[in-house]
Amino acid sequence: MEISTIHALVLDASSNDAEQTLNVLRNTGVAVRAAQVVNEDELHDALERKNWDVFLARNNCPQLSVSRVAELIQESGRDIPIVLITEAFTPEKITEALASGIQAVVPEDHPDLLRMTVMAELQHLADRRRRKRAEGQLAEAEKRCELLLANSRDAIAYVHDGMHIYANQSYMELFGYDDWEELECIPVLDMIAPAYQLDFKEFMRQQSRKPDETPFEFEGVTASGERFSAVLSMSPASYDGEPCLQLLIRPKTDEHALAEKLTELASRDQLTGLASRDYIIGQLTELIHAAQDTHKISALAFIEIDQFHEWEDTVGLSGADEIRKQVAGWLEEHAREDDVVARVGDESFALLRKHCVPDELAKEMEHWLSQFSSLLIEANKKTLSGTLSIGIAPVSERLPDAAEAINNAHSVCVRAQSGGGNRVRVFSAAVDSTNIDQQQKKLLRQIQDAMEAERIRLMFQPIVKMHGENKEFFQVQVRVLDDSGEPVLLKKLFPIVEGSELALRLEYWVITQAFKALKEHRESHRSQTQFFVQLSAAMLEHDKTVDFILKTWKQSKLPANAVLFMVNETDAATRLKRVIHLGEALGKQQMRLALSHFGGSLSSETILQHVPVEHMPYVQLEHDIVVEDLQQDEGMARLEKLVQLAKQHERKIIVPMIENAQMLAQIWPLGVDYVQGYYVSSPLPHLYFDFGEASF
Repeated sequence: MEISTIHALVLDASSNDAEQTLNVLRNTGVAVRAAQVVNEDELHDALERKNWDVFLARNNCPQLSVSRVAELIQESGRDIPIVLITEAFTPEKITEALASGIQAVVPEDHPDLLRMTVMAELQHLADRRRRKRAEGQLAEAEKRCELLLANSRDAIAYVHDGMHIYANQSYMELFGYDDWEELECIPVLDMIAPAYQLDFKEFMRQQSRKPDETPFEFEGVTASGERFSAVLSMSPASYDGEPCLQLLIRPKTDEHALAEKLTELASRDQLTGLASRDYIIGQLTELIHAAQDTHKISALAFIEIDQFHEWEDTVGLSGADEIRKQVAGWLEEHAREDDVVARVGDESFALLRKHCVPDELAKEMEHWLSQFSSLLIEANKKTLSGTLSIGIAPVSERLPDAAEAINNAHSVCVRAQSGGGNRVRVFSAAVDSTNIDQQQKKLLRQIQDAMEAERIRLMFQPIVKMHGENKEFFQVQVRVLDDSGEPVLLKKLFPIVEGSELALRLEYWVITQAFKALKEHRESHRSQTQFFVQLSAAMLEHDKTVDFILKTWKQSKLPANAVLFMVNETDAATRLKRVIHLGEALGKQQMRLALSHFGGSLSSETILQHVPVEHMPYVQLEHDIVVEDLQQDEGMARLEKLVQLAKQHERKIIVPMIENAQMLAQIWPLGVDYVQGYYVSSPLPHLYFDFGEASF
């Protein structure tokens, strides 16, 4: 199971013990987001705010027992496994805990067992969630199968103990019945001419022992007594959850004509009339073999509708089929006469253009995007419009087979969709090859896409002093320009996989550009502007981070206090020794750190105790706490507590997320030092901001 982040609730009277418990999980390399609760009100609030993955509990809170936790979670309807950590690890206590609804019990001071137990419960949780999704998909598939059976031109029936339990319209028409009730009580044997009944019984016995695809030729008897020659195929099936046999009956025709008809049917998609997946695979195979001699390149485009699943939820199954048919028709209209247009998946299409390089096809398909976006699709009395994502891959002698060509084109299409859709992308072996690790591949795609379009930008958000003489502080933020040119949060478009080489390379770029921008601004405006630059967990773990920062700083020739490096509190809590070392190493050059998301873990005070104020003079409060405390009626208890804690340790306090005058008025009496947020200024693409006008 692949886990990116664990969202954990903790019941523990001691914050230090709770943090140690969470560190057991963090030491596995998995990010942990946690909240501590000690009473029912806090638990209710936590359950309303977020979906949680696991509940880690010690039975040491007088206001809230673990058995009560199990009751409240069950009442909430949430599926959250509870792991009890206890000193009383006896059969009686374990039995009592399991009976109360607790999923697992772990003895105190066994961190490895705790880690393994939690990971096992998370695996069970993931399995349950997958099962629920699968059950929903199965129900949807069964509905679709029923619809396909009902509309099939083939005569199909389900039989149990020799009696019909289902027959589609084609089956009833073949045997001359108008109403299912007429057919329901008739044994299958009565619909077979007497001369063939003994052979049919023997055929049934053979099929019950060893099912295969052997056809049975016979004469059928219609309701009016007429006879016709037919071929029957039989296979095991289930209907309404019960085992049965599926009968497929076709009237016997001229063998040659039948073979031609079957070939034609196999080459066409029955819903859309486009070429089938098998047909385009055959065409690709021929091109790959021919390219061994001709060395000519062809292009394969994989095409998907970006909004298809949203539309399917809106218009239902029959409406979705209408969408497929209309899109298929549109693709045929825009394709060249010698192009092969095929349906290769549920909502996926492909276009094969022979003897054409991918870049040429991409230029043409760029125009397709705008044309498709103006197309109005009518389905189930609803009008829809949407966009396409198109991935284009080469077809050449270098490919091992047709499947690889389709995989390559599909891989590029996924990259186009992950970039926001409504775009055409061309295959790159370094990014889209199926041999690259999937997570690394995803990162490569996303970053390359942004780099190719030159969409990564630095933005600068002012931090304004509340009292006294102002300082020119900006926090450096990274944005990616979306298709309309608007800056969007980097993580909103693609979360960076921490620890990857590319993530570090990108962060190196951010730091380098920040020093460069600051140097140019200070020299041109003779200012004392200072930057706050965030460091990721990957940078904290990277052994060359200090060397890189010092080298970049020395090359910039900026004062040592010009840039402060921010460390996320959650990252600092699990890498405290590295943060201490970083503070000491930078402190030797009079450079400093700042603690961001202060209050975001259970180790706020521990960090302030171990990292001296001269190395980390600033703290920036946790964004969620600021927003929640300033918007909730019960007041600012957490916010006030964090401000008091920071003041006790002589830190300067930055309050982010100040969005309006009311929020500013609420924090004014707390005596914080700096504020930041859209009420002050949104992140700017430049460093022009009047700090004098913005002072309070």
